[in-house]
Amino acid sequence: MRRKSLLTLIAIGLTICSYAQPSEVVGTGIADLRNNMVASGDINNNGTIDLVIAGIDDIGQYTTRVYSNNGDNTFANLGVSIIALIDGDITLADSNADGYLDIAICGRDDSNNKYSRIYKNNQDNTFSDITAGLQGLCFGSMAWGDYDNDGDVDLLICGQDNSNTRKTLIYRNNGDDTFTEVVPDIPAVSRGQATWGDLNKDGYLDIALSGLGTTNNYITEMYVNDGDGTFSTHNANLTKLAFTDQHFVDYDNDGDLDFWISGQNSSGTDMVLLYNNSLGNFSASSASFTALWNASAAWGDYDADGRPDMVYLGLNSSSSPTVYYYQNNGVNNFSAAEWGLSGIAEGDVAWLDFNNDGKLDFFIAGSSAGGNKSILYQNDTINTNSAPGTPTGLSADVAGYEITLSWTAPSDAQTASAGLSYHLILGTSTGNYNINAQLNSFSAKQGNIKGTSAILILPEGQYFWRIQAIDPSGEVSTASSEGSFAVCDPIDLGADKEVCLNNLLEMSVNSSETVNWYDQNDASIGSGQNLSYQVTQNGEVRVAISKSIGCTSRDTIEVTTLALPTISLPATDEGCEGNTLNYEAGTTDETVKWFAQNGDLLHEGGQLAHIIGTSETIKCEVTGTNGCLDSAKIAITALPLPQESLGDDFGICNGQSTPLTISGMQTVDWYALPWTQIATNQEQIEVAVTTDTIIVAQFTGANGCVNRDTINIAANKTILADAGNDTVICYNTSLVLGGIPTATEGVAPYIYSWSDENDQPVSSEANPEVNPATNTFYKLHVTDQNGCEGSDQINVEINPQITINAGEDADICYGSSATIGGDPTAENSLFQYSYTWWPATGLDDPHSANPTVTLLDTTTYRLIVTTYLCEPDTDFIALNTLPLPEITISDDINIGFGGTTLLEADGGISYEWLPTDGLSSPNTAQTDASPEETTTYVVTVTDENECQSQASVTVTVKNDLFIPSLFTPNGDGNNDYFRIYGTGIEVINMIVYNRNGNVVFESSNANFLLETGWDGTSNGAKQPQGSYMYVISGRFVNGSPIEYKNNRGTINLMR
Repeated sequence: MRRKSLLTLIAIGLTICSYAQPSEVVGTGIADLRNNMVASGDINNNGTIDLVIAGIDDIGQYTTRVYSNNGDNTFANLGVSIIALIDGDITLADSNADGYLDIAICGRDDSNNKYSRIYKNNQDNTFSDITAGLQGLCFGSMAWGDYDNDGDVDLLICGQDNSNTRKTLIYRNNGDDTFTEVVPDIPAVSRGQATWGDLNKDGYLDIALSGLGTTNNYITEMYVNDGDGTFSTHNANLTKLAFTDQHFVDYDNDGDLDFWISGQNSSGTDMVLLYNNSLGNFSASSASFTALWNASAAWGDYDADGRPDMVYLGLNSSSSPTVYYYQNNGVNNFSAAEWGLSGIAEGDVAWLDFNNDGKLDFFIAGSSAGGNKSILYQNDTINTNSAPGTPTGLSADVAGYEITLSWTAPSDAQTASAGLSYHLILGTSTGNYNINAQLNSFSAKQGNIKGTSAILILPEGQYFWRIQAIDPSGEVSTASSEGSFAVCDPIDLGADKEVCLNNLLEMSVNSSETVNWYDQNDASIGSGQNLSYQVTQNGEVRVAISKSIGCTSRDTIEVTTLALPTISLPATDEGCEGNTLNYEAGTTDETVKWFAQNGDLLHEGGQLAHIIGTSETIKCEVTGTNGCLDSAKIAITALPLPQESLGDDFGICNGQSTPLTISGMQTVDWYALPWTQIATNQEQIEVAVTTDTIIVAQFTGANGCVNRDTINIAANKTILADAGNDTVICYNTSLVLGGIPTATEGVAPYIYSWSDENDQPVSSEANPEVNPATNTFYKLHVTDQNGCEGSDQINVEINPQITINAGEDADICYGSSATIGGDPTAENSLFQYSYTWWPATGLDDPHSANPTVTLLDTTTYRLIVTTYLCEPDTDFIALNTLPLPEITISDDINIGFGGTTLLEADGGISYEWLPTDGLSSPNTAQTDASPEETTTYVVTVTDENECQSQASVTVTVKNDLFIPSLFTPNGDGNNDYFRIYGTGIEVINMIVYNRNGNVVFESSNANFLLETGWDGTSNGAKQPQGSYMYVISGRFVNGSPIEYKNNRGTINLMR
């Protein structure tokens, strides 16, 4: 073995000691649990770091425990009542600014019910559920952070609920132990984490999100806080992972929050990635880590070199529980050490300086190869860490509700200034930090601010603040000196104003503080909430509200004067009553209104035609295009009109005349409406009336005023006499004269006078009845009670008597057609005729003058003819039905090709056969038929009345053969012979054999075989009953050979 020098060994020893392997603290009193969730912090503010642990104990019970640090390497279970959950998260924060850490927990219980709770620290080692109304989630995370910059911490949570619906939610802290649920426009995830961090250093907390989305998609994204409660996607181009543990950490101490994440991608590969943040742009660093499944990590400065290191546990690639320590060597270089620590998985890890020796210790808990483990490791390095210096140079810049706080970074012996984080202390009175309380000397996590400035959004009030620095080891500086600032509600006077010249500008503000108003020269123009200020020129109006909290709200508006419209109207005027005075004001673009003395609106528009009623003062208001209004008044004197009357309306007969008079006036002019002048400057006129007339007398009095009077003269209308419409009446009928009514218009009762064409009196009735014999006319004269007259005349024409002719009686063959009616059927009328034949049976049109009849039965038809309104006339025609000839005709028959048959018909005196093909005598009762193909012959038979009938017979032409299988030669005259049946046969031979093969019959005589046949004997001897075989041969007339069942068969003889 090679030896090393002592100096070398010392150097090596120093290097090893700088991050020496930690030692396990035994007998801590902390229960061994698995499926852990762990958080550390000073629960009871006694200066030592305590632990909150949730998990499953050795007997499978779910438990959540708070362990108080006794200060002697042991911990006491406080036995607090907190819901027992796993598969979620625990996080600590002072949610109500009372200076004590509260607990937020989420997960599922042993019945798989999901819960999310916040427990308030009662400051006596007990906790109370504040019933915050959080949705129960598991398989996710919780994180505290002030995302709305109002000074208190809000809660970010993700996971899946009791229906396994994934959620990502923010619970906004209302500052009174109540929270409002906010659903941000970012993906809902579980099996991952949601983490706060100001990734772009704009003073607002952003979100890193990873896990499984609603469609089981893998998500790893950054979302930038827009400062208005919304978030926008930040394209960080991160590898998509789920089943994650993630942390914002400034591993390179450059002042930007970098991002570390461990998880599994969609291909099932475990991955660990560290992204470097450069001004909000993320890129994968070259640092290398061993990937573990279901990992949990914690970052902190273990070796007190000012750079954050990492403790990291989970299952390695061999599914073995493993714990790594990664020392941050700077420049993206990390050294891994296992140190022989107990392998832990399904657990959690937390940093804490449990013994207050200035060095970060750590606690791990979970499953190991040997069972459940909860292990506290003591940091045995020789290096110690010192707390950062105290921040100085506090400054507050207030702009409305937004306050930018800044300070000077302190020095730190181990950590670069850019590597420090900060904790803001905030309250509403000096020393009372009731919004965000002061931290003790050690923090289990980094501060809520990265960098030397912070942005707050706060309501009106006076605020007091301090700042504490925190290094990567969690050491907390002393608090800075106290700074203060005041926030005033801004005052908004609204938009700049335009005010009409010399009008009042009226404004108000709602404030109980001191309010002062100023012009553009800062000269006072009023005080108090309300301002009423006459504007005489362009300028400014300023308001200043001095608050008792030490701030002043100010606002300024520009005030522009607007010119008034110009009005040119007389101050006084006069006119006659009822006359019109015309005035004009304003331009076409201006709004003009005219008002009566009582304030009623007279008219809207630039021109007023004012009708004078009584003496009064009217007002004109003109509103310019700029909205400014000015007004003017006119005092109007009404002059009285002269008075005179034409009397009451009356009527006279059409064409009569009447006098009218107006006296005592300067002038009188006369008009007939519509304003036709009929006389000038005359006191009396004579008016002839031919229609209803309105006469107007226009007269001028002594004061020059003109008045009028009107009289209606009714022209009693000419009698409208109605003798009736000219008409035609039927021969030998009467007529009632006159209309209905016979007279109208005028005034009843009427006097009627009728006379004929010779002026001879006829009647004095309104509607007399007359019976003229020839064409004539009658005259009517009517007089009403006013003596007005009317006349009319009616012309009467006589329609002559008509003559009709139904035609001559006739005989018609059955089913034949004929035309009936005369030529013409009706005559003499002046009008068209209407025909009706009855009965309609057999007629093609029973309303025709000459219908066609198809006769099936002897019938007498009645003809009824009407014309105009005259009585109908009637005539008759008798039609006798003749029977059709009855035909006897040959039956249908079959013949062979080239054969002939006789066709016969009977029943008439003449005959016609069709078609004539193959017939010897087509025009006789009998004819030979020799068709070459099957033909149907139709014969038309005519009898002595020239009535015709038809019949048909079919001659089938075909070669046919049939041989029976049985005959009975017993002499009964029925089937006594064995014969051949057929047509078209020219030659045939037959031989009959008995069972012994002997010939018993033979013939080549076709006629014999077809007409007679074998009688069942052989050489005169009767053959016995039984079966015989026959053989045939031959040909048909068309030359084709006879083929019938192979030309042989069996014939049975029975007697």
